[in-house]
Formats: sequence, C-alpha cells, structure tokens
Amino acid sequence: MNIRYLEDEGAEIKGSNRHIDSDEAGQMVSPSSSWEKNYTYCGYDRNGDDFYGADSLNLGHSTVTLDEEEDDSAIDVNSEVWGSDSSLRRYFSIQNQWGKLYTSEKVSRKIMLDSMIKLLNTILESDLDLFMQFLPKILYFSVESPFSDIEHALKEFLEVKGEVFKRANILIPEVSKPSRYFEDQILPIETTIEPQASVFKEVFLTAGRVTHLDRILAWYPTYWVDSVASFNYIMRADGPLPHYIRNYIAILASSQFRCYYLVMQQEQEFLNNRGSPEWLKSTENLPPKLRNLLEVNAILAHQPWLIEPRHITNLICPEAPVSRWSMAELVHAFVIMATFRTLSIIALAMGVNLEFDLLMNAKANPEYLTVEPGPEAEIADDQQNGRACQLAQDLSSSERKGLGPEAVDGTTPSHYSEEHRVASQKGSVEKSKRPDAGSSNESKPSQENWGGLKKYLGSHTMEYRDFDVHSKDYSIFHIQDYNWEEQGYELLQHYYGGASLLDKQFTTVAELKDQPIDELLDDCADLAPIRRSVWHYAQRLQGLLQDDYNYAEVNSVMGIRLKTFVKHLVCMPYNLIEQKELICNFNLSPKKKCYLVLLAAEARKKSELIYAFHAITKNMALREGGI
Repeated sequence: MNIRYLEDEGAEIKGSNRHIDSDEAGQMVSPSSSWEKNYTYCGYDRNGDDFYGADSLNLGHSTVTLDEEEDDSAIDVNSEVWGSDSSLRRYFSIQNQWGKLYTSEKVSRKIMLDSMIKLLNTILESDLDLFMQFLPKILYFSVESPFSDIEHALKEFLEVKGEVFKRANILIPEVSKPSRYFEDQILPIETTIEPQASVFKEVFLTAGRVTHLDRILAWYPTYWVDSVASFNYIMRADGPLPHYIRNYIAILASSQFRCYYLVMQQEQEFLNNRGSPEWLKSTENLPPKLRNLLEVNAILAHQPWLIEPRHITNLICPEAPVSRWSMAELVHAFVIMATFRTLSIIALAMGVNLEFDLLMNAKANPEYLTVEPGPEAEIADDQQNGRACQLAQDLSSSERKGLGPEAVDGTTPSHYSEEHRVASQKGSVEKSKRPDAGSSNESKPSQENWGGLKKYLGSHTMEYRDFDVHSKDYSIFHIQDYNWEEQGYELLQHYYGGASLLDKQFTTVAELKDQPIDELLDDCADLAPIRRSVWHYAQRLQGLLQDDYNYAEVNSVMGIRLKTFVKHLVCMPYNLIEQKELICNFNLSPKKKCYLVLLAAEARKKSELIYAFHAITKNMALREGGI
C-alpha cells in the first residue's frame, strides 16, 4: 500500500479509478470555486475508495492516497512531511482494513476481522496513544453492529484484553441507551424481525453505523426506508454542494433547535469530510458565503413567514462574486435545513441519546467539537439514577370540550391555566416587534440557554414567536396560492432533484397503516380525523391556512395537552428537554407518541419548504420584471 500526495486539483484516487473534480468531496475545488480549500484531515473510508477525516488525528495540511492493491507493509511516506512514523503506517492500515468490514460477504468480513484484530493487538502493546484513537470505534461496534460476527469478534477482543486495560488505566464506559425515555421498548440492533433486520444491515453498509435515531424510526419501517432514501440523496449523493458544506449546514440547522445529538453527529461527519476545525469554533471563521446563510437559517427555523425575496437576493446576488450562491446550491441548502430540523424534532421528542463513541471523540477534542450537553445532562443523570419518566393522566373527553377558534390560530385558549401558559413559554426570551435580522435596532434574545451551540448562531439570533393573525407586517399564507404539490415540487425538481423522495415521505407519514392511536380519543374509531388535525394544526402554527379544511375539527379532536405537545414539537422543540412532562403526559406507548411526532415534524418540514421556495419564486419574478 503506497501513500502518495494528491494534487490540489484533478487528483486521481489510487485503487478507485475515480477522478476528483472541482466540486467533489469537499476541499478538492478549483481556485475559482466559491468554496475554500480545507486540507486538514485525511483517512480511509469504509468503502476503501475515498478519503475522509481521521477522527481526531491531526495529520497536517496535505492529502495522501492509499494504493490498496499493494501490500500493507509497503507504505511509502514522504519523509519531508511524514518521516518514517510507524504509528502513521499502522493507523492507515487499520483504517483501510476497517473500511473493508462494510461488506455483506461474511467470508470477507472474517478475513478482515482477523487481520485487524491482529494489528490492534500489536498497537495495544506498543503504541497506546494510537490504540486510543480507535477505542471508541471498537467499543461501539462491539455492541451496536447488525452483523453478529463483527460484534462478537470485537467483544471477545475487549474481554481478552481486560487485564491490559486495567494496567493501562483504560476505563470502558457504559453503553448509552438509544433513548433516555424509552429504554426497553426499542428493537435491538441484532433483531430478526423483518423488514427491520434487513434495513439495519443496509443502513450499516451504507452509512457505516446504525444510529440511535434509526433504531427509533424502525418502529415504522415504511417511513424509515423512505427517510433513509431521502437522507442518502440529500447528504451523500452527488449534488451542487460539497459534502463538508452539507454537514456544516446541517449543524447550523440543528443548532437553531438546540439538538446536540445531531450537531455532535454532524460535527464528526464534517471532519470526516475534511472540513476545517476552525469552522467548528465560531461562525467568524466561516467564508462570507456561509456567513450570509445565517440570517435565513434563523428565520426559517423560528419565524419562516418573515422570509422575503430580498433575503434570496442577498444570497444569490451579493456584492462579492465569491459569496454568490447558485440557485441549485441554495435549493439544496434549504432542503438540508428543513430535513435536519425535522430530524431534530424527532430526536428531541423521543429523547435520543448520542452514540457513545461520538461522545468520547467529542470529549477528546473539546477545542472544536461541541461537548456541552446543556439541559440534556440533567436528564441523563436522571436516567442513570433510575428516576424513570412517569406517564401522567390519559387524555379525557372533558379536555376536548369548549376550545375556541383562537386555539387554532396558535394563541393560548382563555381557560388555559396560568401554569400551562408559563410552562409553554419557559425558556422564551425578549422578542423583537418584527425580527428583521438585518436591522441594527433589532432586539435579539439572550444566548444564555444555548450552551455550547451559541458558537453557531452568529449575530442573527431569533426564537419562536406566535404567528399573529392580526399583524400588519405579514399575513396568513394560503396554501392554495402556492402549494407543494405543484409549485414547490416543480421548483425543487428543476434546480436540484429528489422531489419525489420528499413527496413520498409526506404521503407515507400521512397514510401509515395499522397505527393504533385510537386511544387518544374515546369515541374515534377512524384515525383520519386525528391525522388531519395534527397535520393542519402544525401547519397553522406556521401561518399556513388550508382553505378547504374545516379547522373546527382541530378543536373537537385535539385536547389541550395534545395541542400543547404539538405546538412545542413544531415551534419550540428545544423546550422538550427541560419539560419532560410534555413528552410523558399521555398514557400512550412510545410507538404511538412517535407517530404523532412524525406527523407534526413532517407537516412543519413541508411548511418550511413552502415558505423558502415561495420566496425564491417571488425573487425570480421580481428579477424577471426588472424590479
């Protein structure tokens, strides 16, 4: 195996017969590209044909390539940069062999497992620092692999080396549960139940891991398969945005909802795709092109009805050409934002815990990775101390009576108790009269509650504020005037693609069969009313009105607790961490709660995309008209 330099542009990856063009794989961009070069980290990926960040190992500012056809022992390292460091050679050898474990062929996995464990034994005895680079991954795959041979081999290795770990004072942490709320009700990763077992393996081979969020979504395999297909298209397939830029936009989107789970996950992916660690320290280190996205990101997260054509103009027609977004790039970015805010809602509502190997990596690199868990820390302690979340009262029919139409508009019903009003506003801060992030006299909320994520806010800080149906600055958005099925779908397909994948998610979640959530209603044998109510109420909170829907159904079907829950899901999911009672105030199974979460989250995603694409359409119309 030879290690050689890749040229700045037009480099060929040895052993892969692939050519890196100007927009592929992150930092391999031409000087004319608006995305900056980021030669920082390198490694070998799971498929053995591309490079990615080597976890936390800083290898300087040059990129190397591995020729896997040659013997692993024959590593040629340029002595001016690498010298003859045996640790480096071993590191790449393990990375190379680890990537070959991602195969469905059992014989091939066995050969690579034997070879890798032999090398791990060697470095454990001779190079402890290098071994520690791989310990988080070893621990993770010893307990969370859908292939039993990988899990058993690594678990046996850890058991055999137990005494060595003790002598070296290496502490093996406990494995985190997929959810802090629903510990024992999630399918094990080694399940034999189909189709989940097959999808677990497929996800593992494609993404290199089965995340805790995957484990929860596996309750609904039809939706999960659609979600995985959409995610792979948006984050992994060819597209206008480099992969590390996609990861960073995902970080920005998830930060607005304070979802540490996704932020920390995407930070690791960002480094794996050769993103600069400096970007993870502060938005001040970003190129202007990305900094220009911060304002729109905040608006779409909290008050999407405020986005205007001028915001699009600021992105596609800036003064500096290097800061200019193409329409394809911008549409791709908007889809990433909406997708990760949807995933943030699901992760926060279902109490998803970070996979412990990623948490270990973050703690090992606190200078740029987010390690502050914020309010999640207290909940994690509760779980460890055995103080399980207690389910409260069932929804009663009396709670579904007497709700006035004001509740549909997102305002608080007059008879809603002061206790509930305070709870729903907990964590809220002073809001501006009209949060125009570009104005100098804008009143911005405090950043105290954002913990380690405030570094991703920049100067454009917003939080949710109720949609005001009486506002003179904006008006209700009638879906009939600009809908997803016609205008939104067409715009997405024209500039980026994947519209059918997103559309399928919307359709699937609204039509999932055999979801026994009738218990929400004493007298409802048909699921259609509650599906419609949750969906339309979620969009109504975002200012969207469906003219041919009777909103009286929302008031007759949804009780106060359910409406409060949906409002927090759609508007303030970050408050769910501090207010566990909002998660646990229904006597419903986790699976039933999850379905409500999916409905509300997908309805919100559709709303955000409609607002974003409508602003693009209006911007194009204005420019074509010469206005």
